[in-house]
Amino acid sequence: MTDITLERTLPHNLEAERSILGAIILENRGLNQAQEILREEDFYRESHRKIYRVMAALTERSAAIDLITLKNELIRSGDLE
Repeated sequence: MTDITLERTLPHNLEAERSILGAIILENRGLNQAQEILREEDFYRESHRKIYRVMAALTERSAAIDLITLKNELIRSGDLE
């Protein structure tokens, strides 16, 4: 008898992920609220996980989260695609 394992993809909504990340850019305090319920692993797309991780790192350093600092940090870490 063969062992068949089915991999199931969890439901995901890429537009919702982009909306969360965009809201954090517009209002940095939104990251604190997001972190209460979201973890990096909750994002379906790997690029969204990287952006969320960088946003958290910027906040830990008390740096502003805006498009310029986010881009520079992604370039520095080699994660800008």
